[in-house]
Amino acid sequence: MILLGIDLIIKNNDFNVIDVNANPSGLAEADALREILKNNSTDKVAKRLICEAQGKIVLIILPDWCKIENGFTDKYLKQKNDNIDDMLNSSLHDVNLVAKAIREYGVCCFISNYESIMMHKDALFSPDKIGIIWNRGHHYFENLGYLESNDIRMRALCRSKLELSKRLNKSWMVPLNSLENKKDNVQKVKNEEWIIIKPDRGYGSYGIKRISRKEFIPHLQSFSTSSLRYGWQPWIPPSTFQSENLMDYFYDVRAFILDGDLIGLFARKCVIPANSKLESPLVWLTTLGSNLKITIEDSKTKHTPTLSQYNICQLKEICSDLCDAIRKAYELENKKSRARVL
Repeated sequence: MILLGIDLIIKNNDFNVIDVNANPSGLAEADALREILKNNSTDKVAKRLICEAQGKIVLIILPDWCKIENGFTDKYLKQKNDNIDDMLNSSLHDVNLVAKAIREYGVCCFISNYESIMMHKDALFSPDKIGIIWNRGHHYFENLGYLESNDIRMRALCRSKLELSKRLNKSWMVPLNSLENKKDNVQKVKNEEWIIIKPDRGYGSYGIKRISRKEFIPHLQSFSTSSLRYGWQPWIPPSTFQSENLMDYFYDVRAFILDGDLIGLFARKCVIPANSKLESPLVWLTTLGSNLKITIEDSKTKHTPTLSQYNICQLKEICSDLCDAIRKAYELENKKSRARVL
C-alpha cells in the first residue's frame, strides 16, 4: 500500500509538485473539507487494510511517543499529553477514524506501538493472528513474521527529500520543484528573487526559511556542508484567491494518494494577505494558516480556492505517475541492496 501526501501549487494553469510526504497526516481534514471528491479517504484506507488482512486482525502501529494503557486498545484512543503538536494530533485523529471504519465493517482492529508489540508479540500479537499492519511508526518488523501494508523501507526511500527529489527527476516527467544541495547546481536558482531552504529530513515545515538570492549566495558553502543537510529550491509564488474580506491570499494544495488514486485534498491558506510588505512566513508559508475546501472553478461558491476540470484531470494523472515512479525507485533500490549482499 502506497499512501502519500503531495503538496502542489498552480503556475500558468499547471500543477507543480513542491513536496512529497511518505507518512502524511490530514486524511480526516480532507474528509471534513471534501467538495470535489465525494468519497471518504479514511474509509478507502480502511477498506484497503481490510482487504489485505483477509479476515484477520488489522493492527495500527503508532510511534512510541503515543502512550497506550495496557499497550494496545480496540477503542477510540485519546492522548492525555496536551503538549503534542497539531500535526501529531492530526495523525492520531486519522488513525482513530480509520480504525473506527474498520470496526464498523465488523473487522477487529487494534492500535498499539512498537514497544508494546515487542512485549506482547507472543500472545495477542502473534503473526498468525495479525492479518496486516498499518505502520505509522518508525520501526521495521523485519524477520518477525508480520506483513506490513506500507513497507517501511519504501517510506525510508522518501525520508530524504534530497534523495527522493533526485530519483524522481530521473524517472518522472511531472514538473517538480526539485531540491538541490550542491554548489555546482546554484545556477538553477541564480535568477530567482527568493530561495527556499529546507532541512533534508524535516517535516511539518519545521526549519523552512525563505531568503533572498543576495543572502543565499554568500552562505552557499555552509548550506552545502552542514551536518544537518539542507536543500534549496526556487520559491515559486503560490496561486492566490480572494477571501471573504476581499483580500488576496497565497494558497497551495495538499492531495492524498492511495496506490495511485487521488482520495482527498484541501487547500492551505497563508495567514497574512499576499500583498503585505511584511517579510514574514505568515505571508508565504501555507502550513501556518488554515485549511479550506476546494471548489470547481465554474461553481457558484465564492471566496474559496478553485480548480478547473483540467486541473483535476491533471492531478489524478500526477497521482498515478508519482506512485509508478516511486515503485520503480523502490525496486531499483531493492536490486542494489541484493547486489550488495551478494
